[in-house]
Amino acid sequence: MYSKFKYTPTHYFYNKELNPHLEKGKEIYNHFESQARKSLKDFIYQNGQIDGSALKEHWFKIEKADVFLSHSHKDITKVAAFAGWLYNTFGLTSFIDSCSWGYCDDLLKEIDDEYCKNKSGDTYNYQLRNYTTSHVHMMLSSALSQMIDNTECIIFLIHLILSF
Repeated sequence: MYSKFKYTPTHYFYNKELNPHLEKGKEIYNHFESQARKSLKDFIYQNGQIDGSALKEHWFKIEKADVFLSHSHKDITKVAAFAGWLYNTFGLTSFIDSCSWGYCDDLLKEIDDEYCKNKSGDTYNYQLRNYTTSHVHMMLSSALSQMIDNTECIIFLIHLILSF
């Protein structure tokens, strides 16, 4: 990273500039989101072990993007519109970090439902849950670090309190 800037957009920028780009932003988000979805069963060997490398490769796929966008969950609509604006204005493809973060919990639930339930089936084994959580979060952290390294620009959008 060579430079940093602090920019506070105006209401005009959000309401007049970004709104027309929301559909393209949603399309970009949906593209990356769809890559994160696949059944856990595709990565389980016959002996019950999980192919963690293949799982990471698919669920947290690293794809070419120009900009890494990190944001508060509350700002997903604004971030999608911003990603659309970057694409339509400059031809830049943005990777929105919640495309991966959003499915981390889904992946954990699939793993935990399969491997971490107590015999009663009503609760989870605490130690096994800690183990699966740490592994999935490590895979996610590694994938996000690789994605950051692969982009030319990182933008952290601080929670925007402007109305959209």
